[in-house]
Amino acid sequence: MKLLVLKTPSTNPSFNLALETKLGNYVHEDQFILRLWHNSPSIIMGRFQNLAFEVNQDFTQKHHIPVIKRHTGGGTVYHDEGTLNISFFKPHRPRLSQNDHKDSDFITKKLVVALNKLDIQAKRDERNSIYLNDHKILGSAVALTNHIFCYHASLLFNTNLEHLKSAINWMPVYQKTDKPYVKSHRSQVTNISNHYPQIRLGDITASIIQTLEDYFKTDDHQFLANSIESKFPAVTN
Repeated sequence: MKLLVLKTPSTNPSFNLALETKLGNYVHEDQFILRLWHNSPSIIMGRFQNLAFEVNQDFTQKHHIPVIKRHTGGGTVYHDEGTLNISFFKPHRPRLSQNDHKDSDFITKKLVVALNKLDIQAKRDERNSIYLNDHKILGSAVALTNHIFCYHASLLFNTNLEHLKSAINWMPVYQKTDKPYVKSHRSQVTNISNHYPQIRLGDITASIIQTLEDYFKTDDHQFLANSIESKFPAVTN
């Protein structure tokens, strides 16, 4: 099994989300893709959400923060360079572990393991979020397209929490509409760096990669950074 690790230098949220929709084309039965990436300040909404309910548009317009919908479900999140985005692509079948009903459960558990290895006292809840001292540090969402499973999570490492709380409608009023829009589930949030200042973001990314390598029992991974155009030509077309 090859674990293809993709690190992309772009922080352009439009490009990064477009790339997410293309990467599944490069998954096959003996190659999974792990992508670690960052966005510049932006609001990323779930596929089935309503802008008016979720976003403080006065704030985002004033601060020139773009609002973009992703192809996965879930709730609205704020990204910036202090947020680590984690994506995992695999064939829908077989499941990663027979002990977990969903692949998303398995992946989130592995992320907890990676954090625990660094002595970060993180715990997973039933919604596949990760908490630290009763404050949320990671939320996740999934999508299944053309038999390809995509898992996406955002980890708060050193995110601007003031902008996060101002850009998102923290207590939205969900009015009745003709469409059954997905509602966000708000939680109190915190940054890992606030509790573990000695830990670097690079320590976390290395631990995530190592944890998945240990599971797949392989170190046959490939790092891609500036070679997206040559490796994934369809992405930039």
